Amino acid sequence: MAYKYKSDEIRKCELCGTEFVPRMHHQKYCCNKCQIKAKTQEEAIKTAQRKSPKNISLGITNQLAKNAGMSYGQYQAMKWMKEREKHDAS
Repeated sequence: MAYKYKSDEIRKCELCGTEFVPRMHHQKYCCNKCQIKAKTQEEAIKTAQRKSPKNISLGITNQLAKNAGMSYGQYQAMKWMKEREKHDAS
């Protein structure tokens, strides 16, 4: 017997921002199209990071910022603060 997840919760798609009612407790995307697109973007980012971990291209960094709901500048500031915290902790 298949388990059906029932929820009145409304979530926002992590890729496109559309509101949806999740069918699974861990669902992050509104549809398969968004899930596949997000996975493709994540794989492209991982590939770029493996090739050049210190020098991620502007386009990829901008996409990461957009996915995090931030501007490019906010994202770079957040990264700088995390690096600073790591440096200060050691």
